[in-house]
Amino acid sequence: MRAYKDSGSLNTSLHVYSAAGCGSDTAFLTLTVYPLPVLDMGTKRVTILEGGQIKLNPAFVYGNNLSYLWTPSSFLSSDTAYSPVSRPVDDIRYTFTVTGEGGCSVSDTIFIKVLKSPEIPNAFSPNGDGINDTWDIKYLESYPGATVDVFNRYGQIVFRSFGYNRPWDGRSQGQVLPIGTYYYIINPKNGKPIYTGSITIIR
Repeated sequence: MRAYKDSGSLNTSLHVYSAAGCGSDTAFLTLTVYPLPVLDMGTKRVTILEGGQIKLNPAFVYGNNLSYLWTPSSFLSSDTAYSPVSRPVDDIRYTFTVTGEGGCSVSDTIFIKVLKSPEIPNAFSPNGDGINDTWDIKYLESYPGATVDVFNRYGQIVFRSFGYNRPWDGRSQGQVLPIGTYYYIINPKNGKPIYTGSITIIR
């Protein structure tokens, strides 16, 4: 067996002879070595807003008589197109496989992060019983540049956060706030609208 470092049409020969060194013969044959496809997805991670779509477009693909396959096929306009459209509802990682002549294939991946709309509760009970002790805003952690401002009925800020890695526990400067209704302004940034409303502290 011989491995060739390059592709193309290659002339080969096979010389056969007996153990005594006689009765020899030579066969000539032209072989085709197919090239290995080349693939570069370029961007490895992209972010889209919930309900949006993105066209998956590899940065560079090279080869002869190529076929394409995206896996998984979830949320795709086509899993065999070169550049399909994805409308994901959740985070997903796609593998793009390019297969050329001779069955040789290469693969690369891309991850899509879906920024979902924050789910904002209208009440919580910071009483230490382990149930709803903090104002847990689902999906807001996906927006690292978000700002959260909470005001009392007099318009005074009682809580402010840049990002929301640590949910609000109903305190202001370390002091427990009284039960009642407070008002918030949440700016997720990154293309999402500003959210305003009220939050009630109960105990």
